[in-house]
Amino acid sequence: MTSKYRIVAVEAAYAASKGMHPLDAWNASAAKVFKNNLSCISKSCPKSTFLSLAQLGVILGIKPGEYTKSIENKKYADSALKLLHENSSWSNNSLKLWERIMNGVEKKHNSQMDVVIGLWQAKLLTE
Repeated sequence: MTSKYRIVAVEAAYAASKGMHPLDAWNASAAKVFKNNLSCISKSCPKSTFLSLAQLGVILGIKPGEYTKSIENKKYADSALKLLHENSSWSNNSLKLWERIMNGVEKKHNSQMDVVIGLWQAKLLTE
């Protein structure tokens, strides 16, 4: 089953690539996909992962900029992207990708990898 955060990320990337601010694009897409589920709409980890990728300038059509203050999620997103470039088969399982990035650290996956994998599979991330 595809995570709804993958859908949000892809829709937000398209909207932001057409000129919408990445944060506004994420918020609009999350509201559309999750309707009235405020906890999903406002969930910070997937949102900051998307904004981190935008900030890094790796989402096609989105100029790099200051979009988030997140340090940890930016690190996770950057690490995931490097692993995917090394071996795209990591895109087959978000939990395995997360475990590889965490390298033995016990920390709950909070949809960060769903955002990265969604954009990767939609071919919206730079080479």
